[in-house]
Amino acid sequence: MNLGEFRNIVFYGKGKSTLAIYNHLSVEDKFKFYWLDDASQCKPISVLESLDLNKDESLLIASPGVPLSKILVLRRFFKSWLSALEFELLLLNPSKTVAITGSAGKTMTAELLTHCFNSSNMKAISGGNNGVSFLTYPKSKLSNSIFVVEISSYQLEHHQKFTFDVAVLTSLFENHLKRHQTMEKYVEEKSKVVSFLKPFGLLVLNIDHPFVDVFLKLAEEKQAKIVSVSDSNKFADCFIDLSSLKIFYKSKIIPFEKREVSFFDRFGYVLPILEFFGIAKEDIKEFTKNFTPPKYRLEVISENPLVINDSKSTTLASTIRAIKLAKSLTSSITLVIGGRLKTGDDLSGFKTFILESKNFISRIICFGESAPVLTDLLKEFNVTTLQSLKHFNKEKIQGSILFSPGCESFDEFSDFEERGEFFSQIFLS
Repeated sequence: MNLGEFRNIVFYGKGKSTLAIYNHLSVEDKFKFYWLDDASQCKPISVLESLDLNKDESLLIASPGVPLSKILVLRRFFKSWLSALEFELLLLNPSKTVAITGSAGKTMTAELLTHCFNSSNMKAISGGNNGVSFLTYPKSKLSNSIFVVEISSYQLEHHQKFTFDVAVLTSLFENHLKRHQTMEKYVEEKSKVVSFLKPFGLLVLNIDHPFVDVFLKLAEEKQAKIVSVSDSNKFADCFIDLSSLKIFYKSKIIPFEKREVSFFDRFGYVLPILEFFGIAKEDIKEFTKNFTPPKYRLEVISENPLVINDSKSTTLASTIRAIKLAKSLTSSITLVIGGRLKTGDDLSGFKTFILESKNFISRIICFGESAPVLTDLLKEFNVTTLQSLKHFNKEKIQGSILFSPGCESFDEFSDFEERGEFFSQIFLS
């Protein structure tokens, strides 16, 4: 990437990614920097018209939160535009990259893969949608490292040219429809992870969704090697048995312990990638040793009684996965769900699954903004309704507890981390 042709750098959106780029570039006095913000009283077009920048010397760098439609309106003011993530990748130009996307499971898969690479003495770093900019790593880390790129549908919507050696789809269900409007548009953005796969690269593909053919067609055009992953189809290349905590891959049967429940299924996506990069070991699960999973993802915060903190669950599909995995840990649970429902979430499918699990779920507690809707949806159950999670009383519950909200946290908390910390403190205090 030739930055020398630009004099003006305009950032659209002030997030972690654009701030990291600013901090990196502002060390040298080569550029003039400008910021656009939809929250300000001045509209971006008015700001750009008043600045009267030389188009041929101007580059726009956009945060993932800015919809593509808003960027295209401003396109005439700039010679080029890039997403913040793609700017980093083009600037650093890593030799090997793995792009990981999915409706859920991206961060855990990326962190586990990075850990396994480093455990095998193959250098790797992770960044992207997990909030970590690759520009924040020291040069010693950047040199000869595999870049494990967590990439969201928002970032894929902006993506234009950088290609990856490996593409991973961890899951696919209705999500972010407030931004993408339709499931078809959401799938179109997610499938770009394959569109930007290098020829003869590797696609690790979750096949437990009805849009498999979209990804397979793109992969065939790239002549990619395809590894299918499923927790429902035993004929997949990699079958993940949630009930027994085992992974079946080729001739290998890899068992996991209950304490590894939060990440064991993610190893089903990691395994073929390690193989693709030539990493072989008789007991390949050894590479997961000493892995510390990200917090609030099926995190066991108490063993007696069993209490699982899955605050990262912001969709009903994520809660369904959590319930399936909890069945391997205990005979029954109290399910705690609530928050702000996401647009387009499948309430009917969720109810069907909950009804099928009635022998496992002894009680349901609904809290927050979605509590009235969820309580009415699940009225056949023993449901307790709380106006706020802050009214939760652990003393009134017996047995195992699964806190897997299935909703966004913004009705009461700034993010899922704050919600998760609040819930943990109820039991740790």
